[in-house]
Amino acid sequence: MGCKFSLETCKKKLEKYFTFRTTLPEFFANRDVRRPELKELIKVVQGAVLPDLTSDGKRISIGRTAKYDFETPNIADIVKLVFMAGDLRIKLEEIVVFDVYVVDLNFPLAKHFFKVNPLVLKNMFMCVQEAFPVIIKEVHLINAPFFSKFVINVIKAFLSPALSEVIHVHTSIETLYEFVPKNILPEEYGGNAGKLSDLYDQWIRTFEEHRSWFEKEENIKADLSIKAVKRV
Repeated sequence: MGCKFSLETCKKKLEKYFTFRTTLPEFFANRDVRRPELKELIKVVQGAVLPDLTSDGKRISIGRTAKYDFETPNIADIVKLVFMAGDLRIKLEEIVVFDVYVVDLNFPLAKHFFKVNPLVLKNMFMCVQEAFPVIIKEVHLINAPFFSKFVINVIKAFLSPALSEVIHVHTSIETLYEFVPKNILPEEYGGNAGKLSDLYDQWIRTFEEHRSWFEKEENIKADLSIKAVKRV
């Protein structure tokens, strides 16, 4: 999935994936949720890959902050946690599907955004677009403040035209239901999937259960001494 049945595209994605695992240790190293920095982050963010698919085969992932007011976390650690979920999905999911992401922006976005290193954003989107075997069908930003327009314009500078077109901004949860079936969402968003906090706790337990697997995976990466690769 994500290569549109092209062998050459698949080879390029694999090469990029294992190269990024070498050149971007801030995303792909020390992936143990019991590490102090990740334990602190887990208290701030909250998200999950939802258990049910939409009728047309889309998998919904949803994320938000666990509290409204908090100190700005290390964005690279957030990316690390998201990519950990992505890697586990590659390992555990039997059905390869299209991805839909819902991000709740109900927090002081401006306060935190200006503390983000643009290079981290650039590298994150480069990994998503060039390395991970996913097809992102939709990205939904809900409870979006006015400042989110500025943020989206900045982020679009790092996105391909195709990915830029799938971003949808919602000032009301009601318009999200036009894209995502209400019943498969967590209770906090009017659905029947259970509490997001419980789903999140389940994912954290899954991370903990795969600590040894993540440790082994860190050693599977590109050997840059064999082939010269430009540092991203």
